[in-house]
Amino acid sequence: MNKDKKLVFGILALLVSIVAVSISYATFTQNLNINGVANVQASNWSVHFANLTNGVRNGTAVEQTAPTIKSGQTSIGDYAVTFYSPGDSITYTFDVVNDGDYDAKISVLTKGTPTCTGSDSTSNTNVCNNLEYTLTYTAGGQAVAQNDALRKNETKNMTLVLRYKTTIGQDELPTAQVNVSNLGITIQYAQASLYDGANTEVPKLTYVNRQNEGQITAGDEVAIDTEHFYVVSSDSTNTVLLAKYNLLVGNVYNQVSGSWSKTKTLTSSDTGYGLQNENAKGYYGSSATDRTGVVAFSGKGYWDNKNCVWSGSGNATTCPGTAGLKSEYANASNAEGKTGSYSSTYPYVYNSTMSSTAPSYGTYSSGSNTWQAAQDNGYTIAYYVEGYVNTLKGLGAPNNITGRLLTYEEASSLSSTVKGNGSYWLGSAYNDSNVRYVGGGGVSSNGFWRASDVGGVRPVIIVSTSDI
Repeated sequence: MNKDKKLVFGILALLVSIVAVSISYATFTQNLNINGVANVQASNWSVHFANLTNGVRNGTAVEQTAPTIKSGQTSIGDYAVTFYSPGDSITYTFDVVNDGDYDAKISVLTKGTPTCTGSDSTSNTNVCNNLEYTLTYTAGGQAVAQNDALRKNETKNMTLVLRYKTTIGQDELPTAQVNVSNLGITIQYAQASLYDGANTEVPKLTYVNRQNEGQITAGDEVAIDTEHFYVVSSDSTNTVLLAKYNLLVGNVYNQVSGSWSKTKTLTSSDTGYGLQNENAKGYYGSSATDRTGVVAFSGKGYWDNKNCVWSGSGNATTCPGTAGLKSEYANASNAEGKTGSYSSTYPYVYNSTMSSTAPSYGTYSSGSNTWQAAQDNGYTIAYYVEGYVNTLKGLGAPNNITGRLLTYEEASSLSSTVKGNGSYWLGSAYNDSNVRYVGGGGVSSNGFWRASDVGGVRPVIIVSTSDI
């Protein structure tokens, strides 16, 4: 970029006026009293915003006025941002909380189409054509959509991003100031039982294939809406389910002339993103020509005192600290979601609390192949697993379900049919830098480097046995 162009960016601004995000309610009647022989206690309908974060600015963006939650906690607004350069963006996250007594569902979602005004009509058109304005769920990255459920006592974190695209041609840059308006978003929640006849009773899982009538047996197949699962194990309290296929998330690699390189990053614009997909097989088979749905496990080996982190180039890593498992991972009884026999030989390190950060990748090469490596920005594979749990709840799964990854021991006990022929990460580490995986129908002996995007995401879902 030459000096004159920098000066142009310095004096021209893309102004974002008040951007309002509000929640409105469908008509709802409460406080029903029956005189004489009975009294029905007052009911509470409460869906609102909470925990609005400070804006995260990128590039030369300037936040002129910070937003606030107001109007009974159902409106976010009164903020202004100025963009000066391509690639500028502002990001806010906030919770939508249902602390009432009823399940809710998005009955209407209205997002304004940006309107650009200024003295030059060509600049107005070019600016509006190069704005990205998205509202997504923070865990998993799925777009907020009509029919999304918000169960009682449930909180969902959302991310609002306004971005001036990076890939803008020189002839598309504004030659005069452009003001942007009509960026309001309205999310209307309605009581679930009043929405298109929906029932507030959360539907239970349905059986697809039961091997033994009246029993829950390992290898049985059940479904939540269109998503299918195999039973891994079951007791009187909980049943452990494994997704039938990997999730359609992460990156896609293709092999050309004997070399592998990334050709696509999957996003919410891809059909079926975030759901199971039989073509998302990860790193599998020497004869494969594509690897779809691969992600890294984590940006660092957070379970080891060494905390080895990739330097960002070549194969160099920095490893501050002393080798050895942290106590919370070395002690099998403290590991999350574990059942059966375990030892510190195969520590279970999946952690569901590390789920709010998308991966940040750098590039490294191995021979003629070019790969992506997750950098240490707080990302772990739980970003996708926990996002999928939220998706299932939106599809009608019980609100008390939880998610994780298979353990080494669980994977070793599966039949070949249930294991499948793709590859996917397990939740068990091999050492401070490698995590075990399933590939080609077998369980790895030493694992993949945890930062390389070569494994698929095949979540485990824990449900109450009474819901099957």
